[in-house]
Amino acid sequence: MRNPAPRIAAPLTAAVSLGALVCCQQILGLDEGKPGAASTASAGGSTASSAGTGGTTTGSSGTSTSSATGEGVTSSGATSSGATGGASSSTGASSSTSTSSSGVVDAGQDAGCTLGVTVTMANLIDDMEEGSGGIIQQGGRTGSWFTYNDGTAGGVQTPTAGGPCLPALIPGGRCSSVHAMHTSGSGFTNYGMGIGFDLNHGAGARLPYDVSAFTGIAFWAKGPQIGLQVQVVEQATAPTSQGGTCATGCNAHYFHSVDLGAGWQPVTVDFSKLKQPMFGTQVPWNPTQVLGVQFAVNPAPLFDFWIDDVGFY
Repeated sequence: MRNPAPRIAAPLTAAVSLGALVCCQQILGLDEGKPGAASTASAGGSTASSAGTGGTTTGSSGTSTSSATGEGVTSSGATSSGATGGASSSTGASSSTSTSSSGVVDAGQDAGCTLGVTVTMANLIDDMEEGSGGIIQQGGRTGSWFTYNDGTAGGVQTPTAGGPCLPALIPGGRCSSVHAMHTSGSGFTNYGMGIGFDLNHGAGARLPYDVSAFTGIAFWAKGPQIGLQVQVVEQATAPTSQGGTCATGCNAHYFHSVDLGAGWQPVTVDFSKLKQPMFGTQVPWNPTQVLGVQFAVNPAPLFDFWIDDVGFY
């Protein structure tokens, strides 16, 4: 798997003020360029699951190409073939996220722009402002964004499965943020669709990442979207073909569901809130063996949601 030129975070040594024309790496102390699926749900007693590997990204000068493959597992353990991973594009704009002298990420100074938890610059996974399809390379993290779906005939997803997965311009902005990840579409009636990123997937194999030092994951999101699943993919639930160790009953990833309204809202997910679906191989939660994070809808007859400023707390 290939990744774009790495976006490496430099040490934060002083407070940085927000300027409308200041670029993202000036605000965040970051260099230019950054590197580089499953869904589960239950309703009315039936359950379904999906998985995708992802984040092959290549490119330079703000262009990347991402690919992912997905496969779904039903409660009976049968596996359905999945689809491949995604694209979106954006044009230039100035950066959004500012920092305090303590190195704490400030989502903006407008009213209602506070996450409610502390995400430091060192724990920021991605703010999407640099414009590539990769997460910020720091803290041992390297990976790419991807989209995936179940391949239902007639289903449509943007970014297109199999293409580059790039941030999109936020209409009207959000607080001081300009870009976010956005996916929309319809018609996926098997295990649905999702968008996500790997945490330790550079030029070689998809490897686990240790999140045991963190309480959870936080981000901004908007829909409207009912039943968005925040999935934390660990090695024991992912099939061996996707960097995991699971042989049967795979893709029963730990998850937490949230409902999104039409406006932006902060979302915090403590790892203690995560649970496995009722189907598939049941394994203990192991925060030292996390492959990635996915935002999934299952099934997905209609979907449209945004994700911004993702980080650990």
